[in-house]
Amino acid sequence: MASNPYSGLSSYADKYYKNTNDAVNNYYNSAKTNITNDTNQQVKEYQQKKVQADKDAFRDARAANADYLKSINPYGYNAEKQASAGLGGSGFSESSKSANFTTAQNRISQARTTAEQAKMNFDNQIAQAYNTKNSKLAELAYNTMNTRNKALDTLLSKKLSIASGLKDWYLGKGNLDLNREEFKFRKSQA
Repeated sequence: MASNPYSGLSSYADKYYKNTNDAVNNYYNSAKTNITNDTNQQVKEYQQKKVQADKDAFRDARAANADYLKSINPYGYNAEKQASAGLGGSGFSESSKSANFTTAQNRISQARTTAEQAKMNFDNQIAQAYNTKNSKLAELAYNTMNTRNKALDTLLSKKLSIASGLKDWYLGKGNLDLNREEFKFRKSQA
């Protein structure tokens, strides 16, 4: 009978299992890095939008203030002359200046409210991005665990098959050796 055909198969199965696990680990680490980088980029973009919302609110508030100042002081540097002369002939009453002030304050308040609402929405989107990241990482971990379990099942199945084949080979070899000995014995008796 030829040499044992099962020799080396067990170490081959071990090597296959190790290579499979290495590939799974590489995939897991790569996917985890990609998920994390994607989330970090989303968060960065939302943070930038929050900063922009503040800038927009500041710009709108400045515009409201500038409009108010123009409305109460349409004459610019000549305002001192106007002030010394009083409101007479200006066409502006205290009530219209007060109304312009209220309008400006409302615009400033609206700009600030809009910015705060936008920032709150961006904070919610950031939280959602982290939740999505966590879900993806959990799914990745679950799939990785399943792949590792399948690789382990394959390894155990191969080792069991090798052990069974090895047992059969030794049993066949033993029977062959026994038949040879019996043949020699009968030949010597004849």
